[in-house]
Amino acid sequence: MANRAQLYRYRGNHCAHCGMPVEEMVSRYGTFDRMFELHHVEPQAKHPQYSALMQRTISAEQIEEVDKCVLLCRECHGIVHAQDIEGSIVIRREIGDRVVSQALKGWFVVDKVDRTMTFLSNERSLLQPCLVTVGRTEPEEHLVLELMQDDRLINWLRDIETLQRIEVVSLLDGELLLEINYEGGRQAAVKMALGLPLFAMDFDVSEGNSSYLWLRNGMVLTKEGRVISEGMINFPLKYHGLKGAE
Repeated sequence: MANRAQLYRYRGNHCAHCGMPVEEMVSRYGTFDRMFELHHVEPQAKHPQYSALMQRTISAEQIEEVDKCVLLCRECHGIVHAQDIEGSIVIRREIGDRVVSQALKGWFVVDKVDRTMTFLSNERSLLQPCLVTVGRTEPEEHLVLELMQDDRLINWLRDIETLQRIEVVSLLDGELLLEINYEGGRQAAVKMALGLPLFAMDFDVSEGNSSYLWLRNGMVLTKEGRVISEGMINFPLKYHGLKGAE
């Protein structure tokens, strides 16, 4: 059966609207049953056998289903459906001499007393600025979103034998976000800060405390129920020339 506590931690561990923490409800009442629900941002994308899927043990398919959702307490979930305001927003950020835009789909909740409008989305902003060094070229400023657009990162990976190295550093605090080094043959070594949502990968682990790992949205989920969102992850990346990375 699905480990709901693990999936709720993966989705933020609190109501995306009112902020009610899952852990507070557990400490106060001893359970979160009937208190929290997953809301599909795009109802038409909901798995046709959603209930059955969520009864299974954790899998890539289950995680990908949860990625379609936001976590809400039952009261806020009811409000979202009662108001029924689907929509989208566009966020923009200047970097260098250009403006980069990202569109996010979601739902709005209107509070007529406080005169506020809250936007709820399963997507996250990818407009964080970073400094990217590719091979021997001079570092260039990019936003994380740009690394994912037009297969930019994939194309660099396809050419990693020539480039030898790719480095991404945060422009906000100077911390290393991503380092990829060519190791020979058809393999590169990847070092990535958790929180950077560039790779979605599954790992069958032969060493360590978990038998299987899923890397999604900059977080690691383990078959044993953990969610790891801080620190660095290191893994090998095999590729096949111009056919892309795997």
